[in-house]
Amino acid sequence: MADKVTVSQETKERIETFEKADKLFKEELEAFEREHELQLARLDRLRDDRNAKLDEARRAIRAETEALEYMRVTFTSGPFKIQKKWSDYYIPEKLVAMLADHGLYDSALSAGVVAVKTEIAKYDEVQKFLKDKGVLREFECCEDGAEDSTAIGGPKSVPPFGAELKKE
Repeated sequence: MADKVTVSQETKERIETFEKADKLFKEELEAFEREHELQLARLDRLRDDRNAKLDEARRAIRAETEALEYMRVTFTSGPFKIQKKWSDYYIPEKLVAMLADHGLYDSALSAGVVAVKTEIAKYDEVQKFLKDKGVLREFECCEDGAEDSTAIGGPKSVPPFGAELKKE
């Protein structure tokens, strides 16, 4: 069935117009590359060297940041912005048991903090609920967390001149 699908004449013309523009671009790029072969080769080596050093710097930053004892940290170093993340949550079984022990299970169900299928709401929602009930400190032993990946912002790799973009 797909064999019979075709595009309109207007779309065909746009495709042809693109193909002509693409051909002209590639011809001009090839001419430019021939005229500037030495400079482009040097730029390509410099780009490769820069990107390798960028990768080395990112790996060093990631390793050093992940070794920090802090759960959360944000700082800058040179052109890099580093953020070590931490995701907080409550331990479901422990929280439900303690809510029941404190007579808060039914109100936690009504508030949507705990569901019958024993899923715990987001950390902040549970924390607010416990704070509103005046028992936040008593439930600290139910808290836990997991380290998230380290995010590094800053310089990006430079693609080779004339390369097609992977994303638009």
